Amino acid sequence: MNNPKAIYERPLEEMIGKLLEMGIKDFSVLDAMRRVPRHIFIDEALRSRAYENMSLPIGYKQTISQPYIVAKMTELLVRNSAKQNEKFEKILEIGSGCGYQSAVLSYFADEVHSVERIKQLVSKARENLSDLRIHNVLIKNRDGFEGWDEEIKYDGILCAAAPPEIPKSLLAFLKVGCCARWHFKMSIRLRFLLAGFCIGLAELLPGISGATVALMFGIYKKLIECISKLKDLDLLVPLLLGMAVSVFGFSKLINFLFLNYTNLFEFFIGILMIFYGAYLFLSNIQKSKRKELFFFSLLFVISVAIGVAIGNLSGLDASVGTFPLVIYGFIAFSFLLIPGISGSAFLLAIGIYPLIIGSVADLNLLVLLPFTTGMLFSLITMPKCIYFYKIDLILWKFIFR
Repeated sequence: MNNPKAIYERPLEEMIGKLLEMGIKDFSVLDAMRRVPRHIFIDEALRSRAYENMSLPIGYKQTISQPYIVAKMTELLVRNSAKQNEKFEKILEIGSGCGYQSAVLSYFADEVHSVERIKQLVSKARENLSDLRIHNVLIKNRDGFEGWDEEIKYDGILCAAAPPEIPKSLLAFLKVGCCARWHFKMSIRLRFLLAGFCIGLAELLPGISGATVALMFGIYKKLIECISKLKDLDLLVPLLLGMAVSVFGFSKLINFLFLNYTNLFEFFIGILMIFYGAYLFLSNIQKSKRKELFFFSLLFVISVAIGVAIGNLSGLDASVGTFPLVIYGFIAFSFLLIPGISGSAFLLAIGIYPLIIGSVADLNLLVLLPFTTGMLFSLITMPKCIYFYKIDLILWKFIFR
């Protein structure tokens, strides 16, 4: 007997792909859209069209919004919130409809308070959400402009079929204001500063890449977008400052440890990478499907093979020429931008790690100038490739879920 859920798997994935093509880039939003089965909210006669990018009737002269509108409104709410990369405490939704938007919002807040003026739709939305076992959405039958409760303040408000101007009555329900917006900007800059410091330190040590650290700080997507689209460049200043402090502050110490305790240093890095690989595998084995586990295992085998091949290049003469240094700088910085192994691990494998780390410690410009030229070329070209060819989406979907 056919599994009813399987019927909608392919249309759902096609819908996610379409949303990506239309400009939805926030992976948390895409994940929420993937988790919420849209066909549940639609009458059975129309379910064959559930994952098309179009609005559909839900009765009482109302429609369910097209997936792009739901995703876009959610993305705008998440990206412009003072709680970016954190869960909201409370969200107010104006216009519950059949509950589809409410279900998507449920993944971003501890509580979603939703108001709907049509009583029959309130019952329908509650039933749909109950079927999906979504229990953090509360729905009231009332006029949306009255809000939920005058004493409750919200981290964000989302209006379905909103009027041309923002109703002033709703602004009173928001927690945020000019001060909150300023605080948000400052907190983001502080996060970029701390992330930059840790990224610089991570790239000095042959191990996990700076991009992996950026993922841990929750700034990776924003960072790639800033560089590839040349927007919000003010956030890159604290990031680069943090990187400069850690790179120039710790390079002498790390160079000393590597030169004087080479075996112990390499043993420590090896143990670090084993634990990191084990963490990735164990954190995914419980929640990944068979296809994804196969893909992850295949990536692991390919990575090991590439590592062995690169390792066979060890022992190269460290007094390399200018052009090879440009190439090595490009490759090393490309490793920095993609979650996985750091550029320093690559440099260690081909035998020029001591040269580069020593040059940073001693400010040897004859080595650093061609090396940083390659890094700059990678900085200009690679973020665009990552952003527009969705390399980060592939890694996120199969490894960093």
